[in-house]
Amino acid sequence: MLALLKVPLRRREVLDGLWLGLVLVTLFWLQTDGLRFTTTSKSGFITGLYVIFTPMVALLIGDRLRPSHGLGALVALTGLILLVREPGAAWGGWNRGDSETLLAAVGCGFHIVMTSHFSRRSSGWVLAFR
Repeated sequence: MLALLKVPLRRREVLDGLWLGLVLVTLFWLQTDGLRFTTTSKSGFITGLYVIFTPMVALLIGDRLRPSHGLGALVALTGLILLVREPGAAWGGWNRGDSETLLAAVGCGFHIVMTSHFSRRSSGWVLAFR
């Protein structure tokens, strides 16, 4: 779309877009491949944990969190354990698909934080459409 408008690109915007694209492709691949090994309901719940990982990633880059974020993370992780645990199964029923989906959720948290960070120094329009 922006190519039609002949919007000039800066090197920084190209690199930011490449990083965002790489993270997005990786998390989509992990999510899709994980579905080969786990159930859709477990995958959906695990993927929803990106809500927990996003503030954790933000914390890694120096943002501050409120105590309610910690409580929310504890409740979500408790729910994850109760959902995916299968009594008597090795590792409580955790499998390769669950691990890949969990990595995808972490990747989603990284993508959200990276998008926020990159959009401060690059045009959001260029990052989204170029």
